[in-house]
Amino acid sequence: MLHLLKGSREELAKYIKEQNKKIVVYGAGMIGKVIIPDYLLQYDIIDNLQFYVDMDVRKQQKGIEVQGQHYEVCSKDGLLKMPKDSILLVTNSNYNPVLKMLDEMEGLDGREAILFPVIEAEEAGQVEKEEFPWKEITSNKQIPKKIHYCWFSGKEIPDYLKKCMESWHRFCPDYEIIRWDESNYDINKNLYMSQAYKAQKWGFVPDYARLDILYEQGGFYLDTDVELIKSLDELRNQGAFCGVEKWGNINMGGCSGAVPHHPMIGKILETRKNLVFCYPDGTLNMETCGVYETQPFLGLGMHTDNTTQRINGMTVFSSAYFHPYDYMSGEAVLTDRTISIHHFNGGWLDECARKAREKTTLEYRKVRSRMEQEYVW
Repeated sequence: MLHLLKGSREELAKYIKEQNKKIVVYGAGMIGKVIIPDYLLQYDIIDNLQFYVDMDVRKQQKGIEVQGQHYEVCSKDGLLKMPKDSILLVTNSNYNPVLKMLDEMEGLDGREAILFPVIEAEEAGQVEKEEFPWKEITSNKQIPKKIHYCWFSGKEIPDYLKKCMESWHRFCPDYEIIRWDESNYDINKNLYMSQAYKAQKWGFVPDYARLDILYEQGGFYLDTDVELIKSLDELRNQGAFCGVEKWGNINMGGCSGAVPHHPMIGKILETRKNLVFCYPDGTLNMETCGVYETQPFLGLGMHTDNTTQRINGMTVFSSAYFHPYDYMSGEAVLTDRTISIHHFNGGWLDECARKAREKTTLEYRKVRSRMEQEYVW
């Protein structure tokens, strides 16, 4: 069984540096390839990184680049060649099946490990950092009073999503609410989007559409599983804004907005133009939007530390504002800053992944109790 460490991201980085621990990262998904490199660079422990481990053969073939340095992505057998003075960073938010497999894997008994998503979620729920003076920001134009949402597939919107959408009318009664679907939006204007549509992966279809709509029309964008608890009026002076999840990645669906033709929305949109959803071998590109939408911000100096920042004329809000719900624990920590609650319905998950998430939620308290048993300092 692994020995799970507890501490803040800063305390754990200090421990790794002082003990000169080598780092092996399990999981080359969004957190592994986007958040972890920024974390290691921020705390000057990037040189401790040895390699990644992931079950995805495509990722094994490709590897990961961090500031020009190539890192191998190994199969799980790579764990057997971990240096003895190494620490395992587990990056899967649906960590329960991964943790079970690692605990039972011969040769890993007693090895130190960090469940990075749990550390990030715990830190986000503690005392909030100093508030960024975002209310002092005033752009030349206000964001239009429009709320956009996408609903592709032709199916009826479920009642639990309709309840979220009712909150939009309640808190923004004078806003125009615009539904985008097959009848008024051309899903063939982008290859990634049209391929996702043909594959009936409805959760991925809006990834391009919402950026395109915000860029051309301006206004606010909300996923259908977003509940408002305040008016959006106080955000209209920002020029453009979005939010991050607890681990620091950009999530445009929880609540985002912009004036028409905002340059940062255009920059994010540009990074998505040449993506494909279906690879030549028939497999699907299941990378979440956080992988693609966070990269442009990192290139302009953003840190994935879940703080409110201003990047290229766009406010990036901490998770307290739009993403207070933690689907690992099933709990939401609301504060006086919270404007919306992204309930993370998980329209992009297949049935297996959905059940794994449910299991993770059920086991969350047991894992937290296990982590409490020993500190790293």
